Amino acid sequence: MLVLAGAFGAGANAQILLYGSTYYQSAVASSTFQNNPTYGIYKLFDNNLSTEWASWGNTQSGYNPQGNQEVWFSFNLDQSYTIDAIRVAPRQPTTAIGDGISGMKVWISGTSLGVDVKTASQTSAFLSTPLGLAPTLNQSVNISNAFTPATYSFSSPVEGQYFLVQLTTNTYNHLQNIGAREFVVSVPEPSSLSLMLASGAVLMAGRRRKSD
Repeated sequence: MLVLAGAFGAGANAQILLYGSTYYQSAVASSTFQNNPTYGIYKLFDNNLSTEWASWGNTQSGYNPQGNQEVWFSFNLDQSYTIDAIRVAPRQPTTAIGDGISGMKVWISGTSLGVDVKTASQTSAFLSTPLGLAPTLNQSVNISNAFTPATYSFSSPVEGQYFLVQLTTNTYNHLQNIGAREFVVSVPEPSSLSLMLASGAVLMAGRRRKSD
C-alpha cells in the first residue's frame, strides 16, 4: 500500500500529515456500525474524506458500550514521533440524527495506556485517574461544521507513540452513530522529513491526494 503524507504551511512552520496503515497500527474502536468494515476505524487514516468510521450508537444492549453520546478509539504509531498537531474531520451531522461531535479528548503517551476501549468500566475508570484528568488535548468542536477538516495544534510539540481518544456529543438521538472521517497526526518539518523518505512516503506539498 502506498504510504502518503501531505505537507501544509511554509517555512519554519511547515507541517507534514501522516496517512496510511504503515503509520497507524493496532487501531481499536469502542464499536463499529453494524460491525461492517466499510465503517471501520482505519477509515480515519486513509486520506479520503468520503469514507468514515461510524460507531454503533443504538442504546440497546450489544452496541457501543459507553452509550451513544461518547465513543472511544485507540491506536499506536509505528514509532515515536514529535507531534505538533492533529487534523480531524468528524462525521457530518444529519438533519434528523446528530452524528457529529462537540468535544474531543486526546491522550498521547510514550508507552501503552492500557485501556480497553470496548469496555465501558475501563474507559470510565481511566477518566478518574491523574492521567485521565490531564489529556494532551481537550478540544471543543463546532458540531454544525463538522465535515470541514480542522487542525488542532498543541501549545508545544509532544513526543509519543500511543494514542487514546474520546469523542463526545451534546446532542441525543437513540439512533445516532457519532464518529469521524479523518484523524491524522501532524509532525513538524524538517526533522521528520528524513523519517518519511526512509519509509518510502510520498510528500505532497500544498495539496492532498487520495492513495490507492
